[in-house]
Amino acid sequence: MFVIAHELYDALPIHQFKYKGLNQWCEKVIALETTTNKDGTLNERIYCTESALNTENVVKILQPDKFFSDAAKKDLSVGD
Repeated sequence: MFVIAHELYDALPIHQFKYKGLNQWCEKVIALETTTNKDGTLNERIYCTESALNTENVVKILQPDKFFSDAAKKDLSVGD
C-alpha cells in the first residue's frame, strides 16, 4: 500500500523570510487586528505582514551570516 498524506505538510509550522537589502531580513508573519465598531461590536481581521528587521527568528533560524556565502549574498535581490 502506498499512501500520500499531503495534509500532514499543511499542518507543519514554517518560517518564511524576505530579504530587504543591505543584509537586512524580515519574517513573513500572520497578524490579528481587532477593532471596535461604534456600536461596541468587535471586528477581527487576519492578514499577512512582515516583522521588524533582523528579529530573533532571523538570527536563530535563518542564520544568514552562517548559511549564505559572500558570493550568494551578492546574488540576493530585494524581495528574495
